[in-house]
Amino acid sequence: MKNYIGFLIRQKRLELNISQEGLCKGICAPSYLSKIEQGQADASSDIITSLFSALGIRYIGDNSVLADAREHFDRFFFLLDSEEPVEEESNYFIMYREELEHSEFHLDYHLCLLFSLLSAGNQEQAEKEQAYLSRFLPYMEDVQIMRYYLGAAAIQGHSENTVQLLLKAAHYGNNSVIYYQLANTLYHIGHYSDCIQRANTAYLFASEEGNPAVLIGASFLLGSCYCNGRDLSIAEKYYKRAIALTRGYRVPVKNYAYYNLGTAYISCEQYQEAEYYLLQAGELEEETYHKVMLNQKKALLFIHLGDLEKYRLFLDRASEALQALSEDTDKYHLCKKMITFAEMLKLPDYLDTPGYFELLEELYGNVNQPFGFGFRRFYGLYLIRYYKHQRKYKEALRIREEMDIS
Repeated sequence: MKNYIGFLIRQKRLELNISQEGLCKGICAPSYLSKIEQGQADASSDIITSLFSALGIRYIGDNSVLADAREHFDRFFFLLDSEEPVEEESNYFIMYREELEHSEFHLDYHLCLLFSLLSAGNQEQAEKEQAYLSRFLPYMEDVQIMRYYLGAAAIQGHSENTVQLLLKAAHYGNNSVIYYQLANTLYHIGHYSDCIQRANTAYLFASEEGNPAVLIGASFLLGSCYCNGRDLSIAEKYYKRAIALTRGYRVPVKNYAYYNLGTAYISCEQYQEAEYYLLQAGELEEETYHKVMLNQKKALLFIHLGDLEKYRLFLDRASEALQALSEDTDKYHLCKKMITFAEMLKLPDYLDTPGYFELLEELYGNVNQPFGFGFRRFYGLYLIRYYKHQRKYKEALRIREEMDIS
């Protein structure tokens, strides 16, 4: 950390809401304290000890303690970057909180705390931790600033603002994780060509770093980009690479790759190919709503194939999976509408059925935010078919242009 002595004094003074004049009374001049805090003065040990005492700081400078802490910090971020569990290291930080708060590792401790909160899904506390850290950006080393912007981006979710935060992170430290997160965000907001570029960069970095999680993730993203672009032969190539990389690894990539390919083949109206992939896909268990999605797509497939028995089987499974979702979320209501959409598609004259257009338009307009651009593109293709049926060719062209569909 840059000038951690001055940093510790300033952060504790601000935490206690003490002015410079109030702190340094009887110790040194306020102008000298200001120089100490800014790293412009090398104060004597007597002055530092007096300032620490006035602030109630028990500074930890024991080299063995600090060396042990450094190992735990390094291991925490190694596990985080590799998408491995970090609970054990997080427990270490909790156990030694007091010592780490008052050492040169103060910022490293709070950066680890930020990512621990994100890993635990504690968004509110993570936002507070980010706000705390933002006050001390001038004191951070480049790698700490990089981690700060990665954390800030994770809090934001997938948005254009997230892209800018990740580009700031890349300015302070290039690694595979930054480019993978950047590619992932670009994918979810529908910038597929940019995603391909960043995913390839992430893969190259990960090859040098030996990061299997990013190798798999970047390959999967590349497959998904080409899948959404309906260039399915190239999509299959990258999905196969992702699946091959998971051999002996814990990630169930095959199920998600086959789900995406099956969905893309439905969009291309190649239903035999879609059947092969969707029926080969195992359970999607990363998120509860994924089970709804998989079974709803299977129901859509068998409507197109004219197999009403299998259609009903998978639609019932989708409805059962829906019950596991909280009714207070946007995802629940959109999943419910997706099931209703599949039910309407069974009707022989569904394109002329009252309510079909309104439901489809609502799905097209709203699925993007919680689920990603690919879902909007999927329902956009059905909307194009509706407009063509109604001979509203300008509207069909508008959707094609919005979705960049050739």
